[in-house]
Amino acid sequence: DGSDKATFEDVDGLEWIAAADGGDYLVIQEDGGNRFGERTFIAQIPPSGVKPVYKFIAMAGGALNTRMLAKNAIPAGSFSRLTASEFSGVVDLSGMLLATTALGGQAKRAADASVAIEDKYIAVGLQQHSGAGGVIDNFRVDRGGQVFIWQPANILPVAVVNAKFEVSTSLEIVGYTVANFGAAEQTAFKKGVAALARINHADVRITKMTDHVHRRRQLLASHSGNAVDVAFSVKVVDAAAFTMITTFLAEPTPATMMAVFKASGLANVVEVEQAKVATYFAGPSPGASPSLSPAASGAGNVKSFLSVLVVIVGVIASLA
Repeated sequence: DGSDKATFEDVDGLEWIAAADGGDYLVIQEDGGNRFGERTFIAQIPPSGVKPVYKFIAMAGGALNTRMLAKNAIPAGSFSRLTASEFSGVVDLSGMLLATTALGGQAKRAADASVAIEDKYIAVGLQQHSGAGGVIDNFRVDRGGQVFIWQPANILPVAVVNAKFEVSTSLEIVGYTVANFGAAEQTAFKKGVAALARINHADVRITKMTDHVHRRRQLLASHSGNAVDVAFSVKVVDAAAFTMITTFLAEPTPATMMAVFKASGLANVVEVEQAKVATYFAGPSPGASPSLSPAASGAGNVKSFLSVLVVIVGVIASLA
């Protein structure tokens, strides 16, 4: 309708993409009447209770799109009227391209799932409702369209190189002590924090571990209320990322956090709690100890995630 769209509206396509290392992703295609163009996104399916992060892939042409207003069309001369375009249809080609024999059904799905998300080649269909003239009309087909080959990029979190801030806080991990919270457990803890904050676990730094008797007594007798208070910091690139990550870390319930840390490898965790009430500080540099200065605040756009779309087919009779 020409207004800003802050949420998904009238989802037309929803395709599950399985990737190596157990990653599961959803490609979402809109058909909501957005006159600037319909959008398509990708999101990694997060652990239960954790909100997904939707990354913008591309936007189709609409009645208010500048190219549509200029009456551009492929093939030349096929523009017919100002109206919507929409992405429609997704096919993971990865397994088929790697295979030496024809694949179908479950065998194709399994081959697709063996390819990492950023190594995939994914076909995306586009219905071009504004392209119904010229050669399209001559062949008596209802509309033009295109098929794109998309190779996802910037989907996985990468380690921060030039960090300007640190998010510093602590979590109480019930069921462990300092003595049995060794290197493997610390790595699992970092991966759990990374899953909650949607970051690379290399950006998580454990700054201190302290034995602690958990205040609640409704625990399994085998744990006797033992807990380890893990202070940690997370490197972030700017104030906008600082705000985003502090929000991500504050959102999950204790039950969600426990499920995430169990999945990351802390098999003996009984409970997880914020040892401090959502206290976050901004540090001056990635290598410094946590600062006690007031938390940084600010708004801004997180780095856009863009992927290159390569046209491989100019005209399609119908992409229903």
